[in-house]
Amino acid sequence: MTHPRFTASQVKSFFEKRLHIPKDGRSHHTVVFHDIDLPPSFLSGLQALNGTQVHVIDAKNEADQTRLLNDIRAEGESYLSIHDFLSSTIYDQDKNARDYIKKHSNGDYTCFEFPRTELDHGKSLELIARYVLSDPIEEQNFADAFFNLLLTQPDYTVEILSGPDREHRLTVIGTAPWMELCGPLLEGDLRFAPGSELFYNSTSVEGSFYCAGALNLLPIRGMDLDEAYCQQLLDWGRRLPHEPIVMKLEKGTLLDINGTGKLCKDLAPLMFMPDYNTLVEVGIGLMRSALPFIYDWASPSNEGAPGVHLGFGADPGNILSATTSIHMDFVNPDTEIIVNGEQFFANGRFAAS
Repeated sequence: MTHPRFTASQVKSFFEKRLHIPKDGRSHHTVVFHDIDLPPSFLSGLQALNGTQVHVIDAKNEADQTRLLNDIRAEGESYLSIHDFLSSTIYDQDKNARDYIKKHSNGDYTCFEFPRTELDHGKSLELIARYVLSDPIEEQNFADAFFNLLLTQPDYTVEILSGPDREHRLTVIGTAPWMELCGPLLEGDLRFAPGSELFYNSTSVEGSFYCAGALNLLPIRGMDLDEAYCQQLLDWGRRLPHEPIVMKLEKGTLLDINGTGKLCKDLAPLMFMPDYNTLVEVGIGLMRSALPFIYDWASPSNEGAPGVHLGFGADPGNILSATTSIHMDFVNPDTEIIVNGEQFFANGRFAAS
């Protein structure tokens, strides 16, 4: 696989758009925890940032982390932007960081998701490249355009058209909130990366959805990983572009799955298990740099691809209720999205672009 190249200036530009720098005079600290090899261009871009003090901490050295946080606390009022690039769940730093932000509400925290199996330097570089080559401002503009359309009606209607002739229609109706995970960071944020999306996780979802795109697999941190399911799902995901499926849903529950190929029959036993037959997410990806899809390994960037994805399995936003270790999204970039009668996305482009 050819890895997208990125320069220190591109890293600097990305974080200048991404970071929230308070204008109230508080000192700003950007803290990066990592247990993978970060490319020199990534580190150089971080160190070139203005308006923030950058600290890069090896996650295996807990003493350095403790010392740094104590030093920052000793300054008094400071803003702390924490970014973890951790391939493992054995460290306490990410939990400590999240707890610190929740307790003090004077910072933000971003958790970068890597594959939990068979990760190597090339894969981590690929994901980081897609992340820093994205545009948080552009993605925020897409999100703003969506909410501007959504708020024109108190009881909104979001229609998702899919299939070669747009013969399949999935409808989301009601007042339940749509959420956004995109754009520049805000004080108090707890974010996941590399994806960028809008999402809905209530039950007013009816109709059918055609998918010939890709699978996004997100193994949940803190859970025992079912590697056999991961490998099986990767195999099925590689077949999806050649064996499209159609899912029929009612009140957010999967009623039927069909298609012309054998894939729908292979998927059905898993998809009708209690852990997987309830929709946990309707998502709209906003990140153009997530394309092309990655099929060879469990890349969490696939979810960010422009278009629509339907999520099943574990709910990343409610890990404590998860009874399975895998969240999976069926991603289809070839969709049309209509919000309260106005076109928002079609032919791979957002109306706001």
